[in-house]
Amino acid sequence: MLHVDRILCPFEPASDLGDRPAFAQGLYLAERLDASIHVVPMAHRLRASTEPTGTMPPSHADRAASARALAAASGADVRIASPSSELPSTPTASGLLGYAEAAAIDFMVLDTPHDRGPIPPMASDPVRTLVERAEIPVFVAARSGRPVSFRRLLVPIDFSEHSRAALQHAKYLADLYGASLDLLHVIERPQFVALNPTDMLAFSDATLTERKTRRRIETFMEETNGVEVPARLHLAHGDAADQIMHFASEHPVDLVVLSTHGVIGRPQHPLGNVADKVLRRVACPVVLTRAFGHSLLSSSSSDGSATQPAPSVDVPREE
Repeated sequence: MLHVDRILCPFEPASDLGDRPAFAQGLYLAERLDASIHVVPMAHRLRASTEPTGTMPPSHADRAASARALAAASGADVRIASPSSELPSTPTASGLLGYAEAAAIDFMVLDTPHDRGPIPPMASDPVRTLVERAEIPVFVAARSGRPVSFRRLLVPIDFSEHSRAALQHAKYLADLYGASLDLLHVIERPQFVALNPTDMLAFSDATLTERKTRRRIETFMEETNGVEVPARLHLAHGDAADQIMHFASEHPVDLVVLSTHGVIGRPQHPLGNVADKVLRRVACPVVLTRAFGHSLLSSSSSDGSATQPAPSVDVPREE
């Protein structure tokens, strides 16, 4: 299961907290996971004050009280924490990172700027800083008519242990939202020089490769711990990031769950090549798990030796 004690919800001071997708997601997840919410304003424009001239900004205690009122009005039974008065009234992204570490935050739920419409996470400087530098999983929400109604979660997998952890997170999130999973594996064709027509024919016929890959995806799904949820398998050919973004735009995907790194994982780089490209172009909600940081998985769910693999699921195929 997911283990979350503290959720951080930064928001723009100039926006209405009750109208922010991140706060709605934070309330929903906090109630389902029995976690507390830390509501902190964030400066999206670092050189301009978002507070009216000549007025004192609301204190963190006042903002927490407003958040409690909104939570009560929504019927959510959650704990709203009031940040320390030592935190600036409107901290920058760097200040939020320090607060997240000091307050032992497990999960961060973010909004992109409220006045820019649906944009990719990396299109906002403060959000990009938090996505790249935070050592905890990050959920970048997006405005929608029903902000917590997710039905399809896209999980790109490359058979690495990092993508397995992302799949485990996705299984539990799908269970929380009553959603199904779309598992996507992209076959990147290697560059080659055909020596003769027979070689060209062999490389052009991908039927055998696809059958083997589908069986491997089924096995990967079955051997990954977590709750049993409906899942569909998908194969694509080409560049991994391009195909992930194409799938997200062509299908009714509500949420993408992916790891910061895949097969080629370099801890010195905050994001792998595929994750970086996806986050720069996809505009739907995204949950980013950390290949080299904090995990939301309990030890029993993340350690294959501690629990038995999840039961085999009935996985419909998509040709």
